[in-house]
Amino acid sequence: MNNIRSLVNAVQPAIGCLAARALSHTCRRISVVYERASAQQNVCTCNLPMHVSYRNFSDAPLTNFDDAKAARLGGNCWNCGKLVDGLSKFFCLSCGSVLPVNDSENYFTLLDTKRDFKVSLSELQKKFINFQRLLHPDKFSVKSALEREISENNSSLLNKAYFTLLKSLNRGIYMLELEGIFMGENVSADDPEFLMEIMDLNERVADAESVDALRAIRNEVSAYVGTLTDKISDAFANDNISVAKACLISFKYYDNILEKLKERLPPS
Repeated sequence: MNNIRSLVNAVQPAIGCLAARALSHTCRRISVVYERASAQQNVCTCNLPMHVSYRNFSDAPLTNFDDAKAARLGGNCWNCGKLVDGLSKFFCLSCGSVLPVNDSENYFTLLDTKRDFKVSLSELQKKFINFQRLLHPDKFSVKSALEREISENNSSLLNKAYFTLLKSLNRGIYMLELEGIFMGENVSADDPEFLMEIMDLNERVADAESVDALRAIRNEVSAYVGTLTDKISDAFANDNISVAKACLISFKYYDNILEKLKERLPPS
């Protein structure tokens, strides 16, 4: 403001009092606008997130899948460099580019499904189909090589997630893996009484000569599976992982018998 007064005093003898006042008013308006713009710029700068892009937004988009994964891990879009909204799973909300799946995702979060041993198979299928429609590689046939690679990887991961969660036994084994426990294919029960029961059921399936007899065995085994399903679900819900594992081992035997019955029974 002192500079403005000096300028007006200097030019007043030459341009007259009225013109000098007009010049003074104009200069004051310019000064106010400048001060407001500077204040807004300072506010915007202060409110920028602490986590900024690892590269300048003016840089060219990335072209390597590993670099794109690294960008996503850092919270940035590989194409525009902007921060990715936490709610955006597959696409950048700023530029619309397809994103690599974040490493923090598991099969349940990937398919927007509650992490539980009991899942709604109809809801699971619906979400899988919707996501596959968005991410099918055919939709990216005219996109860049990197976008095609990302869509293929995402689509493949969705398939693996869906078919893992689709079957109860696979779902339970995967839930154990999320807890750091791996149940190998050769794991077996060590309860002699239980093993005798399973042997008896297998013999009954082998000796059954009618559809009605096979269906009766299926109903019996399905009841065992239902009881175990409740126990496994409760065990996971209460973080009782050792109980969940023991029940899953038993579940594996009954599930195997149901598969044998499925092969012998006509389609229902």
